Amino acid sequence: MMTVDDFRDALDRLGSDLARWPETVRREGEALVARDPAAAGLLAEAGRLHDLLGASLAPEPVDAAQVGRILARVREDGAGAERPVRAGSRFYAWAGGGLTACLAAGFIIGHAVPASDGDQAIAELLFSDLVFSVLATEVEP
Repeated sequence: MMTVDDFRDALDRLGSDLARWPETVRREGEALVARDPAAAGLLAEAGRLHDLLGASLAPEPVDAAQVGRILARVREDGAGAERPVRAGSRFYAWAGGGLTACLAAGFIIGHAVPASDGDQAIAELLFSDLVFSVLATEVEP
């Protein structure tokens, strides 16, 4: 047996048109509306909301003269001309240059990073100038 909360959930999921509900749920909903004024109020409120939303989404009437003015404006601006979009030689040059730069950067970084992945190796990579200068001062008498 359907409760008012179940009916509210069904209204939210299925809408206010009971004819569109699945057969078993529709029969239970109609029976609940017939015996419970709260369910009837929920159905009426959902119906008003449905009508309000439908009215707000209705298209504005457009006459043939307005359509003609719009089409004439599009033809004047040239916005209606079909132009295929193709990648030109400039696109391929930039794409090739970018790919070459990425490959070169990857090659350089791959050879610069030590084989060890410990913290010491990363610190040596980041601070190599500092490490060499400190070592050089320690070795000199």
